[in-house]
Amino acid sequence: MGKLLSKIVVSVWVSILLVAGQLPAQEQMLIRNTLPAELDTATINMLLDSCMRNRISHPRQTIALTRQLLQRSYALRFYPGIGGAINILSEAHSILGDYRKALYYQEVGITYCTLFQLPYIQSYFNNRANVLIYLGAYHDAVDYYLKAIRAIELKNGGGVGGKGGRAYEESDLSIYNNAHVGLYMIWNLLGNTPKARYYIDKALAMSLLERDSFNIANTYNLRSSLYMSEPAKPDSALWCNMRALDYVPAGDTTMRINIYSGIIPAYVRFGRKDSAAYFLDELEKLYQNTSLTTQERAHGQGRLGLYNRLLGRWQKAEEYLRRGLDSALVYNLAYLIPQVQEQLNLLYSQTQRYDKALYFHHMMESSQEKLKSGEAAGKITLMENRFVW
Repeated sequence: MGKLLSKIVVSVWVSILLVAGQLPAQEQMLIRNTLPAELDTATINMLLDSCMRNRISHPRQTIALTRQLLQRSYALRFYPGIGGAINILSEAHSILGDYRKALYYQEVGITYCTLFQLPYIQSYFNNRANVLIYLGAYHDAVDYYLKAIRAIELKNGGGVGGKGGRAYEESDLSIYNNAHVGLYMIWNLLGNTPKARYYIDKALAMSLLERDSFNIANTYNLRSSLYMSEPAKPDSALWCNMRALDYVPAGDTTMRINIYSGIIPAYVRFGRKDSAAYFLDELEKLYQNTSLTTQERAHGQGRLGLYNRLLGRWQKAEEYLRRGLDSALVYNLAYLIPQVQEQLNLLYSQTQRYDKALYFHHMMESSQEKLKSGEAAGKITLMENRFVW
């Protein structure tokens, strides 16, 4: 009877998280309820897995439940549960744009994993690097991505795909790939093409070796942006993105957004604005998806503003860029603010509103100076207007 009751309890709580998108009001009411008085470690692990799956689509509800699970894990001295809960809290706060709390939980988690020799410190290293990118602290992010890679290789005894050691667990493989992609993005932002190419090619080779459709699509899409640098090769960029479309998992809105965002500027370079306009219209539909994170929405507004400007849709470009700037300021997306300001400067210059163009030019310079001042303190490196939309 006790085991049956435990299974029923787990099913109820997992259902609460899974139906959140359909019944948000009821879920918010249910999530305030306390957990059952008795929870064993297996049940805690099951609920933590559910929280991890739903942290992106429902971060606030995830935080509420994870905090309770953290308390229960602490009461049971269940160290893996404590470490897992802290990791989920760091990711959920990052998704909400609360980077101060995200960094706090990551620091606690790194210390905790080190003290108790828990096997997922690489996840904390990777998540900390992801947050540092949002804050513009690129060289610090590089350090943490490399720490994540070394931790996984040390754990598994080898390099790509466990070469020289055992095969990677799925979670480790995901982190390993993400770290290489993150390093590619940083070096691409900073204009170091050889390093960017090295890391994205390694990520692509690993994804093909593991037959990982999601990461194959992702790395082909990211590889395409190198072909849009000078000297531009839009035909190669289009080929990479069309290959990426072949591997997109069904229903993956974010991946399709990224691929369309690579196709549009390539068609513009070719002078095929009709094709670019078609994919832009499709991209606008994709950004209406309610499951996107705040960062993805802010980034999307900037992208849509840029592409509408390239196609001469001045009014829509202004609306998107204004919204994108507001979001970047509200969520303190340091990497995005000067980029949107630059696009507004270009938009107003093209439409001969020179007073506004000059205003946003000065604002862009001011934002860049703030990043430079962070660099002087050894924390932030200026991206030099190389962000890949």
